[in-house]
Amino acid sequence: MVNGNGFANGNQGSATRKHLRVGERAVSTLKLVDDGHGSYTGICPVCQGGALVVPPMEAGQPFGVQCCDRKCNLDRILRAAGLGVTHLLPVTESPPSRLPQPIGIGKLIQDFPVLDTPIVEGLLRQGETANLVAASKVGKSWLAYSLALSAATGDRWLWHYQCKQGRVLLFDNELRPATIAKRIPAVAKAMGYELEEYREWFDIVPLRGLNANLHDLEEIISKAERGYYSLIVADAFYRFLPEGTSENDNAQVMALYNQIDYYAEQAGCAWVNIHHSSKGSQGNKAVTDVGSGAGAQSRAADTHIVLRPHEEEGVVVLEAAVRSFEPVNPLPLRWEYPLWKPEVDVDPSRLKDKLTPGEVRRNDRDAAGKAKILEALEGGEKKTAADLEKDGCGSRGTVKRLLGLLKAEGKVVSEKTLRYGNKC
Repeated sequence: MVNGNGFANGNQGSATRKHLRVGERAVSTLKLVDDGHGSYTGICPVCQGGALVVPPMEAGQPFGVQCCDRKCNLDRILRAAGLGVTHLLPVTESPPSRLPQPIGIGKLIQDFPVLDTPIVEGLLRQGETANLVAASKVGKSWLAYSLALSAATGDRWLWHYQCKQGRVLLFDNELRPATIAKRIPAVAKAMGYELEEYREWFDIVPLRGLNANLHDLEEIISKAERGYYSLIVADAFYRFLPEGTSENDNAQVMALYNQIDYYAEQAGCAWVNIHHSSKGSQGNKAVTDVGSGAGAQSRAADTHIVLRPHEEEGVVVLEAAVRSFEPVNPLPLRWEYPLWKPEVDVDPSRLKDKLTPGEVRRNDRDAAGKAKILEALEGGEKKTAADLEKDGCGSRGTVKRLLGLLKAEGKVVSEKTLRYGNKC
């Protein structure tokens, strides 16, 4: 049968994905139960109560049937059940598909006339994933607490981003329960909230010391009805990596974000990862390049929120790359324990360690020059600065300066030698 979109209904084209099972009549008559691993168990119709075992089928053969009593052979079992050997021939069956059927664009527009509900207006919607990224010990968790409390109370986060009120779930694998119990009320008090205003809207799962990874969270998430939580926060992302997973491996990181997307879809909520930035200066990086590890962690997220240090001490600039909202203006924040507060009298463009256009151009030229020198030295050939100048790596002075940088980086070594009676 063909549907209106020109695609066959069902899974007729999925033969390669089919698996083998015992026919329905044999299953019903012998009261067989599939153990999920290719075998069946049942009740022997001869000795009335003896356990039957149907082991996995061998290639090209019918299923076998064994009675644990060992006195009842296959012929007796089949006669007593009124079955023939043909009833034990394998039957093919396609597993149910997890994927939706193709849908026409007109129907799609009709079914989804508006975007998903904003959980944090301007930043994050239901079903979306966000990263909140900053350097270690900057105060990411404190900022996340204010976000969670704003969502739990339906208030404006940072006095800018309106939140839809809903229950919040915090998975915390960094802090001990007593520390969390001290921190969150301190943030709430500074924001002007009494405990009764968020007591029933904020759940926490302390996980430090339990060796839990991202996949383990399904045990908790699957028990909540869809829509019970509007926001889930995972603090900190790097400690949720399964054993053997590298945050620098794009394929592994992508798989983790696929799992997070699954959680967000099943729970009907938005998801926020608290993550750390890479080492070094962040001032000249694009927003999506701030964040330690594989590039997949920013590409897979719908919203990438970063905190970068400002020239002024105690001030950071919040910037965000968003997928389903208009571009977000940078927001300077000043730290006043225990809150990050908007700072209106600060120029958000003056990031700490941000290079001037001239410095950027010089760094680009240096990078190209160093690459030429390394190429000229491939194979272990020893060369002087004069040799490298002749190879087109730059003037003598430039080559010496770049060699000094490469030596400091541990990429080249130098030694004194005599050439034409002169020390080089």
